[in-house]
Amino acid sequence: METATNYWWLKNSKTANEAVTKELTSTNKSEDISSSLREFLEKERALENMDDVDTDIGSIIEEINKVAAQSPLGPFETYDERAFEDIMKEVEQLSARSRTSINLSTPTPKSASPLPLDSDKEDDEDEYSEDFEGRSEPQTPSANQNEFIYDTADNNETVKRLEEEKKNLVGSVNTLKTQLEERNLALTKTKAKPFDINVEKALEELKDSKETNTALQLQLDSLSRSNQQLKSTYDELFTTNANLEKRVLDTESVLSKCTQEIQLLKQQRDKLLETESSLNSLLEIEKTQVKNLKLQNEKDARCILDLNRQVKEMERIIARKHPDSVSALIVAAKNDQSENNLTARKVLEDRIRNLETEVVMRDQQSSKVFLEVQEKFTEMKNKYESHIEDLELHVSDLKNQIKKRRDTFDVYTQTVFDEQKPVKDTKDAGAQTVQVKAQLPKVVNKKVEKIECKDDAHLLATIRGLQTDLVNKEKVILKMQKELDEARKTNKRLQKEREGSLRNIAERREFRSYPEKLALQLKTAGDDVNLEEELKALRTERDKMKVQLCRMEEDYQSLKAKRLFDLSALQQAHESEVTTYMTNIGPLREQLSSQQKTIECLQEQLKVSKDQVDVLRLDRDDLMKRLHLFGFGDVQLANGDTSNKKVV
Repeated sequence: METATNYWWLKNSKTANEAVTKELTSTNKSEDISSSLREFLEKERALENMDDVDTDIGSIIEEINKVAAQSPLGPFETYDERAFEDIMKEVEQLSARSRTSINLSTPTPKSASPLPLDSDKEDDEDEYSEDFEGRSEPQTPSANQNEFIYDTADNNETVKRLEEEKKNLVGSVNTLKTQLEERNLALTKTKAKPFDINVEKALEELKDSKETNTALQLQLDSLSRSNQQLKSTYDELFTTNANLEKRVLDTESVLSKCTQEIQLLKQQRDKLLETESSLNSLLEIEKTQVKNLKLQNEKDARCILDLNRQVKEMERIIARKHPDSVSALIVAAKNDQSENNLTARKVLEDRIRNLETEVVMRDQQSSKVFLEVQEKFTEMKNKYESHIEDLELHVSDLKNQIKKRRDTFDVYTQTVFDEQKPVKDTKDAGAQTVQVKAQLPKVVNKKVEKIECKDDAHLLATIRGLQTDLVNKEKVILKMQKELDEARKTNKRLQKEREGSLRNIAERREFRSYPEKLALQLKTAGDDVNLEEELKALRTERDKMKVQLCRMEEDYQSLKAKRLFDLSALQQAHESEVTTYMTNIGPLREQLSSQQKTIECLQEQLKVSKDQVDVLRLDRDDLMKRLHLFGFGDVQLANGDTSNKKVV
């Protein structure tokens, strides 16, 4: 067995691969590969169009191995082990061994020879002429060759066999050349495959970029929609904020009106307190006057009692002095009685005059007081009527405002439900608070309506009572006027009777008899009784007037108390309304603050989304630029395809 070193044609896979790589580098150096993507794509498209002409490299190499297996040098292990240079060396050795190859070789030009030139063996090989006319000069063989030539005479059969093998090898060399050319083309194709891989990668990247572009466009659409939704929500929140601000301004205006009304009511209360103090002072003055009148009446009664006692004592004294003389007694009695009657009449007349003057003064004072009270009553009535009208207007305004607030509260509850559903999970709490807020104005309205009904009924009752009191007082005044007229008439009649009696006494003093004197005494006694009865009637009337004045005072105090009660009730109602307004304003302000916070959050989200949109736009612009570049290459590739089809 001979070793692998003796057979030069046996090589390792590494050396074969190195040779193949050398060939590839040599062929690649001869070819000018363009670095631009355009030329590469054109070549790729041209190679794709020539798929029908391509052959399988593996089948060519298998045929080469079959030919090598038939050769006496033996087969190769793999198709990569055998190179073109090795095959040429084998052919040269075979030609050197054969005798006929030296003598019968046809000269070929170097340019037309299909075999490559070997630079290391220029001295050993034959030198070919440039043209077919020139002939190669044979070299002088060496001693070994001469021996070999002489020995071949006996081995003709082997020479023939070698010649046949040479012919076969030449044919195989030609086939190998064609196969090598095809192999070079295939190698160029295999080398172009990485470029195809790069192109496929680029196309895949294009597809990925298109997918990302579509995804980004979808994201842009979703972001634009969300941006529009955020804008709509922002506009809605802005409108609700404006409405809430308007409500706050309305409530502030209502509060200012209520405060002004409260100030006016306070001023009216101060005025009423001043009038009350003035009336109290007048009442105290009247009380002092009544006390003085009582004291004077008591003094008058004491004086009358003293006078009666003195008259009785004088009668007793006269009876003691003149016990026997009846005429003297009668004359004395007459004189005394006449004098006593004159003095008593004077006292009574003076007293009557004083009483009349006092009655006139009291009538004047009572009329003045009555007029003042009537004026005050009319003023109070007008004030009450104006105040009632103002209250009715205010109540109507409040009812309208409450109706509006109910509507706004209903709308507000709906908006709160819509806004709180996506944000928070506290749906029931929000609904309960809104229901409580909606129920508060209803309760306040019911209370206000009840208070207003009570106030209206109370005011109507007070007005009716005052009207009845006025009618009764007018009747009493008419009665008093009638009684005063009667007293004046009786006074005139008494004065006439007194004057007539004085004249009769002066004329008939000497001619009167005792029974006539007794009759006159009885008449005077009757007149005194009538005067006392009239005085008693005047006193009773005075007492009635006092009682009526007391009643007037009580009525005035009751009216004042009712007025104060009404004012306190109105003040409490206003305070309750103000508290309800403040309680309603508090959650509204909280909602305003929360909505402002949400608006700020939405603005921040809008800023972030705008930044994202800008970034996405920049990415899209870059992708569009890349797509434009690849699109231009695709257009040129399409043009190359059309040209290739025309050539085919």
